[in-house]
Amino acid sequence: MSEPSAASSSSVFVEVHVPWGLREVVLGTLAYIAFIGLVILASALVSPPDAASQEELPPIVRGLVLAFGELSLLFPVLLFAVWRHHAGARSLGFRGFRRLTGCLLPIGFVLIAFSINFVWNLILTLLRLPLQQSIGPIFGEGTANFALAWLALGLIAPIAEETFFRGFVLGGLRQKWGPLTSLIVSAMLFRYFANVSGIGS
Repeated sequence: MSEPSAASSSSVFVEVHVPWGLREVVLGTLAYIAFIGLVILASALVSPPDAASQEELPPIVRGLVLAFGELSLLFPVLLFAVWRHHAGARSLGFRGFRRLTGCLLPIGFVLIAFSINFVWNLILTLLRLPLQQSIGPIFGEGTANFALAWLALGLIAPIAEETFFRGFVLGGLRQKWGPLTSLIVSAMLFRYFANVSGIGS
């Protein structure tokens, strides 16, 4: 298995070598776009002709489609990093962590994020501006829908997005360009996919 080697831990950007490069990143991104395009085409072919929009799908189906779309980000990673170059989890940016800190820190960040969101919504309400869009209409109401929302947005999306954009894309771009250019390009790519999926807009 090919694993990265860290040159210096004192630098903000630790030099990591991964066995894939710009070519695999481009091919992987195009493979993901083609895969999603085929899924959209297939769904259009099997949809009833009178189905005008995605809003007509039941919320649970929209949630499953969103979860599947996020999970499919792992397809190019498996194809171009794991199977082709036998890359391990460490090559894709996964590191060990202290269990207590690794569990308590995210809970703290979630509480901080909810607090900031509460204050932001309070400011928007006081200024009589529209509030942020809720994810409720995407997943619907009920326990099963809430569980699907948590699974899709709380587990699948972060792992798939971090693995694809930070592990695969950023790792591959850094083999060709410097850290700053690679960060900018991968961030722009992430923002584009977030806009297309509708979650980031």
